[in-house]
Amino acid sequence: MRPITTEDGKLSYITALNLSSYNYLGFAESDLEMRDQVVDCMKQYGVSSVASGTEVGRTAVVRELEQRIAAFVGKPDAIVFGMGFATNSTTIPCLVGKGALIISDELNHASIVIGARSSGSKIKVFKHNDPIR
Repeated sequence: MRPITTEDGKLSYITALNLSSYNYLGFAESDLEMRDQVVDCMKQYGVSSVASGTEVGRTAVVRELEQRIAAFVGKPDAIVFGMGFATNSTTIPCLVGKGALIISDELNHASIVIGARSSGSKIKVFKHNDPIR
């Protein structure tokens, strides 16, 4: 359900199918224990977009999350990205480059691998979930 404002200014809800997102956390499952909380949040905040905040803007909730993350790590600000191939493959080269070292799980998604390779950084790959060896 997605909240929309009708032409006469009334709030209404439409049923929508999102074909541009993943379901890594299982929120699309109908028997999810926290389904009611997810639906309540969707009603309050909408379903948002998985596109970059620079493309479609940020919700107040995302902005609050960015500020809390920045405070937690002691930095002046932070950026939270949704998800997607383009985010990983194009953002990693903006953050690191020649002279940097990327330590990467062997099972990282292809988008992370491409971003790391595109960065020009040195890459050390470790066995899945075993960075010590």
